[in-house]
Amino acid sequence: MRTACADSPCCRPRSIGRGDFRAVLRRDPGQRFTGWFNDTVEVMTVDTWAARIRALPGVTETRIEPDSGMPPYTWDDRFFFAGEDRMRPFATIVGHDVPDFDTLSDLDRPGVHRLNIEVGRSEFTNLFGYGPEQFSDRRPGIDFTVADRLIPHPAYGVQGWASVVQPGPATFDEVGRLLEHARSRSVARLARMRTSEGE
Repeated sequence: MRTACADSPCCRPRSIGRGDFRAVLRRDPGQRFTGWFNDTVEVMTVDTWAARIRALPGVTETRIEPDSGMPPYTWDDRFFFAGEDRMRPFATIVGHDVPDFDTLSDLDRPGVHRLNIEVGRSEFTNLFGYGPEQFSDRRPGIDFTVADRLIPHPAYGVQGWASVVQPGPATFDEVGRLLEHARSRSVARLARMRTSEGE
């Protein structure tokens, strides 16, 4: 399913000419270029992805600010929820390693971020060919630093989360599908919770 945002300039990759590539890189060595489409470089920014996720129906966002009192490795992390309850995110964007917990993606590299999506057991199995319960055995063979490729979440794969470092052109459409899938699952879960609580 494509959302209206999928074709909006704010949510599509920003393109620059191949001839401008070196000039941009000199100005901003931390900029990451995720892939080539013919004669353009497709630049996928955190703000691009955040705008795309917020454009999904009913989505709210929480962003960790430097004055929040949270540890510095959480600053600018973004959490996306299917509604105002903000109890359990269906997607996150993070840009730092979490010491002694989530370091395999080497997110402390300049300009690197990772998009994480709770896809659930069935979709996880469809994506990777094995279930979350087998992830721990598969983890040693996975390169969690590779860019623009869907992989299990290095810490939460066992709970049915997928992730992609520097999502770009190669994963753009599939990530869009998975985000809508995850949002829909979250909406359904909230509905079940409210029903069980008698709302």
